[in-house]
Amino acid sequence: MICQKFCDEKFLEICLKQTEQLILLLSYSKKYTSHPVFKYYLLHDKVLYYYYKQDEAWSNYAEKYIKFAESNKNESYLETAKSLKNELSTSIKLQEN
Repeated sequence: MICQKFCDEKFLEICLKQTEQLILLLSYSKKYTSHPVFKYYLLHDKVLYYYYKQDEAWSNYAEKYIKFAESNKNESYLETAKSLKNELSTSIKLQEN
């Protein structure tokens, strides 16, 4: 697992469960408000969720996050999305070596 060095499997399982619940809450909230902040948080959390599950879907969600920030011309979230994708990509490359 990705976080072997700083957590055990039980801790990771608990964190992933809580993240699943947060994703559900954000998905629900996004349906009832037009404010984009819920979608930004939802995409951010999905990126991390799939990354820690070691599912390559994280990269697709990172791209969606970037495109959503670009479409809304939100430089702050765009920078965050690009930085997140870069850091996770770098982390994966380091683990492979």
